[in-house]
Parts: sequence; C-alpha cells; structure tokens
Amino acid sequence: MTELNSHWLRSFTVLCEEGHFTRAALRLNMTQPGMSQHIAKLEQQLGKSLIERDTPGFVLTEAGEKTLSMARAR
Repeated sequence: MTELNSHWLRSFTVLCEEGHFTRAALRLNMTQPGMSQHIAKLEQQLGKSLIERDTPGFVLTEAGEKTLSMARAR
C-alpha cells in the first residue's frame, strides 16, 4: 500500500477533533475548500468514504473511525 499523505491525515484528525470544516481549516491556517480537498484526496487514496456529511456537520463512517484510530496511533 502507498504511504498515506501526512498532511491529509493531519487535516482529517483535526477535522474530527473540531467537528466542523471551517474551524478545522482555521486551526490549520488553510481555507475551508482546501480542507475539503484534503479529505476528498485522502478518501480517494483509501478508496473509501471517511465521513458522511450531515446537517450541520458530519459523522464518521466505519472506515473513518478506523482511519482516525490509525492516524492517532502514528
């Protein structure tokens, strides 16, 4: 398996901690669209959906929970 992009994993971890795309983006000094791109690219690299968008935020999928655990263990 290809090494996962550490920037994308960091964005995903911060997103999960903040619970909101805009707050996570601000915390990482990036734009909300940039944050969304990082998550989309990580999902594409893994070939799995990590989150399900919900009003007003999102919920983690099973793959998202596993990826978060793996990212935190790094």
